[in-house]
Amino acid sequence: MSITKLSQNDNASYPKRLEAVRELGKLFPGFLLPLGHKHRSLGLFAGIYLQTKWQYDSHRDEIPLWFFVNQSLTLAPLAYAKEFLVDANTSESKYVKNHQTRDVSHAPITQDDTCRAWKTYFQACTKNASSVQLSRLLWKAHTTAIRFSLWQYASEFEDAHVPKEEIAFWQGWIRLVLGLETIAPFTNDVLLQPLLSLTMPRTSPLGDKDAQILKQPLFRCLFLLLIMRKAAPMKSFLERYGRKR
Repeated sequence: MSITKLSQNDNASYPKRLEAVRELGKLFPGFLLPLGHKHRSLGLFAGIYLQTKWQYDSHRDEIPLWFFVNQSLTLAPLAYAKEFLVDANTSESKYVKNHQTRDVSHAPITQDDTCRAWKTYFQACTKNASSVQLSRLLWKAHTTAIRFSLWQYASEFEDAHVPKEEIAFWQGWIRLVLGLETIAPFTNDVLLQPLLSLTMPRTSPLGDKDAQILKQPLFRCLFLLLIMRKAAPMKSFLERYGRKR
């Protein structure tokens, strides 16, 4: 099949996104654990950094399903962070004005919702909130951004030509991440880095001759089979998960 792949401009490239998350980790890490790996200094933002790097390394930066969701987890929060540092009390956002919500009168979740969620986390970082509270607020911002992306870029997702195995994996990953908000595990790199290394496929798209699920290492194959279901119709999937929790 013909696979939809994106050409990127410099402002939206994954190197720029990785740089954005490094800056976010420097500004608002949440808290640092005494142990960790290479990205310990990013604090709670290590999770988003490792996910973004995995997408880039596995060439999922070229696949619309991953590309557009990731934009709301990297470039958007950095814009909000910079606004917050200038004026922590204003509800105005230049980024929101420049990236308006699609069909806002019918939108179940908006760019304003994501802005508020990220700035609530930033505010908590400045108030010495507990590690548990910080983790919950970061997860809330994370999942709000994902749900918004499912609404905002619905047409791009519906029009993307991607193997059904990759769609099923993406949908399973979205369900998993949204479900984890309930327990809000810490996203520092101490456990996350080795876990992602074991579970996440290193080539794309799944279903391609060089990225068959059953050819993956055993633990990775089991993980994929665990989270993947038959790919749901894209429209119904987006309608179910692209709304407020």
